[in-house]
Amino acid sequence: MSSSGGIQIIKRDVGNIYEYIQSNCSNIDDITKLVDEINDWQQRIKEYLVYMSNVITAVKVQVIEHSETDRDFFSIKELEEKVTLLMAYEIKKSKCIFKKEISIDPLQQINGDVNSLVQVLNNLITNAIEASKKGDTVTFGSYKVEDNIIFFVRNLGQKIPEEIQEKLFNKMVTTKGKNGTGLGLYISKSIIKVRFNGEISFETNDKKTTFFIKIPLTEEE
Repeated sequence: MSSSGGIQIIKRDVGNIYEYIQSNCSNIDDITKLVDEINDWQQRIKEYLVYMSNVITAVKVQVIEHSETDRDFFSIKELEEKVTLLMAYEIKKSKCIFKKEISIDPLQQINGDVNSLVQVLNNLITNAIEASKKGDTVTFGSYKVEDNIIFFVRNLGQKIPEEIQEKLFNKMVTTKGKNGTGLGLYISKSIIKVRFNGEISFETNDKKTTFFIKIPLTEEE
């Protein structure tokens, strides 16, 4: 975040310098070339930071040993509060409308590590925001079907291309082009399967795309 903020200041100051030079210098060809090169490199650095951020976000949860989380329990309320808190800034920045549809007892307990599930849901919400336009609604919700809890994240963006759908949860397959690593969904699927004995799936059409997480409840829960 500090590096990204510094890049924005550099970009602003270079723009101010360039405007001043245009107004006060007669021969600006060489200076224009230097300014263009500076702008090119600040854009490259920004892309590097985005890539690094995506990779770190995707893999950092893997440092938690599975054996350490086997006996943990958390409530729907705790999960919802963590997701809302951690996503608040990104939602505000995107200017999207964040809607919650929690149709389940907030005290319902789930066996597993809450931070692992928060990581997966935050990744899905981030993807939904990036697929949305300013003012679009991104919905996060949950409900119960028999002995399963279903979490979902929905956006109103474009349909996921057919050629991507079949490979979406494979490593390094992404819908974000050069700005995506493909690690987020790949690792999300692994976390849900290994740590919660669950499944992750999606539905997409021209009006909306929804990702679902299905987690079976144990007798203790």
